[in-house]
Amino acid sequence: MTTAVISTCDHGIVAKIKRVIMERDTYPRKWGLGPKASQKKLMIKQGLLDKHGKRTDSTPATWTQEYVDYSDAVKTEEVAEAVKAPKRKRESESDETSPAPTPLVKKEKEKKKKKKIKVEELSG
Repeated sequence: MTTAVISTCDHGIVAKIKRVIMERDTYPRKWGLGPKASQKKLMIKQGLLDKHGKRTDSTPATWTQEYVDYSDAVKTEEVAEAVKAPKRKRESESDETSPAPTPLVKKEKEKKKKKKIKVEELSG
């Protein structure tokens, strides 16, 4: 189906569309030929940006202020969401159980180990 056929369909939803094959030259713009992209390519050639287009020490201040790297913005949003979302606790763990009882348990275990060692030394 072409875009024209899809746009004129009026009989409801039949299937979920994943891809649409468009006619050639539907969109005149091409990736990497815009003003910012061509400027970025030139700056990479001059060594003002690294080979991936990221900022370096020699990058001009005007470029850092004007250019918005959306791939970095998406990554920072994902990190922020991951930090905000608290991890789920088990139902057996609650706020009532504090880390205070655990040192007591450790001390008791250490005492038991020491007793075993003393018994082994006496018997051995």
